[in-house]
Amino acid sequence: MSFRSHLCISVLLVAAGCASHGASSPLPGAGHSGAASSAAKKRTATPIQHVVVVIQENRSFDHFFQGFQGANTQNFGLNHLGQQVPLVQVPINQDFDAPHNHGTFVTEADLNPSTQQYAMDGFDLVAGCKGRPSCAHAVYTYVQQSDVANYWTFAQQYAIADETFQSNMGTSWTAHQYLIAGQAGGYNSNHLTHYGDPGSAQTCGSQRMLKYPTFDMTQPYPGVNGAKEGVCMTYTTIFNEMDTAGVTWKYYARAPSGFWTAPENVQSLFTNDQAKIIVPETQVLADIANHQLAQVSYVTPADTFSDHPYPNLTNHGQDWLALIANSIGGDPYYWNNTVILVMWDDWGGYYDHVPPPHAIDPFLPSGFDPNEYGMRVGFIVIGPYVVPHVVNHTVRADAAVLTFLETVFNLPSLGTLDTQQDNLMGFFNFSQPANVYQMVTTHGWSPSDARRAGAHSGPIDSDLP
Repeated sequence: MSFRSHLCISVLLVAAGCASHGASSPLPGAGHSGAASSAAKKRTATPIQHVVVVIQENRSFDHFFQGFQGANTQNFGLNHLGQQVPLVQVPINQDFDAPHNHGTFVTEADLNPSTQQYAMDGFDLVAGCKGRPSCAHAVYTYVQQSDVANYWTFAQQYAIADETFQSNMGTSWTAHQYLIAGQAGGYNSNHLTHYGDPGSAQTCGSQRMLKYPTFDMTQPYPGVNGAKEGVCMTYTTIFNEMDTAGVTWKYYARAPSGFWTAPENVQSLFTNDQAKIIVPETQVLADIANHQLAQVSYVTPADTFSDHPYPNLTNHGQDWLALIANSIGGDPYYWNNTVILVMWDDWGGYYDHVPPPHAIDPFLPSGFDPNEYGMRVGFIVIGPYVVPHVVNHTVRADAAVLTFLETVFNLPSLGTLDTQQDNLMGFFNFSQPANVYQMVTTHGWSPSDARRAGAHSGPIDSDLP
């Protein structure tokens, strides 16, 4: 069975399951703990009252979870000659940054025209790895477990998905738009989707709105350039739907603009919701401690706590997650009603052996989508009602976070890539006794240390198409 057929079947099953978004019968424990008692907050039909979406940067599944028990990983790759290339174990602080734009995806994935499946054998052909004479030395690697031990601990104690793919085939700006809207312009009336990173300071408030490359989504993979457009978008996001429904939200970011501060590039959010964009991102720890979390929190990292490869990289991304999770898990006010979703915005150019499926494109009934899906990335689900010790094998894009939020808070579908995802309810058993949170090491970091941590000035993706 082809990946496209596999996905089509999955979508039919999801469509049947998504009919329950509007369920009105509360499950056991709904509305009885912590901030869920606030009359000002929209009630849910499950015990989930708070969702924290932790977004990390630039790592493929094989690169970060190599050898994870029960997960589909492979310790070798293929080069363009079809030869096996062993993946080399490296510490996370290797000073290199592989390209990870749309062109990189096309080269690395290497679509076989006869089978219409990706051969996954072009990774050695990519040029331009910063800090390395050859990309082959950079991309055929995996990170030593000690540098990502906390991610493994959370995945082992709760659940990890090994068939989750980046929603788009390219860089961070577009990836972060997909995580709030299920698109980067491709589902609107002109069918053009952005696929590259704009200037880091470009927001809807920029005095001069520069224009950046797009794809014409009516043309099949690998894509045809459309007209260049500005990056102040007018589409509906999950946050717009929350505003309408009375669901509270905050977006925690390292800076008020940049590739990772997604709401600043959506006109309605820029105009109406500036107070919900919280800088710096470490304020999330204070908001947890002071019981001031919104119902939905998106959290993006700064330099100290990012997994993004760049000079002076640390391994403190794993500690950043532990600080957030420990603050929630150690507080009865939040633990029994909160879910933490952890994902990586893109694959960073690193090798992964699983061929991505193709999205079902509304504009291409007989062709493959030019920008959806990208490479496989990590996806961890943490919470009291998560069925523990599970590796979930459902094929999905990380835009499933949107479908999940629509289900939990009874929001309408955005009608974009969220329509093709499962709602993540397969991770949960709301009848089980709540998991008891076990504190995870932060390797000496405290919340106050994190709030004092260095200047919030990097890293910045620079993969222009």
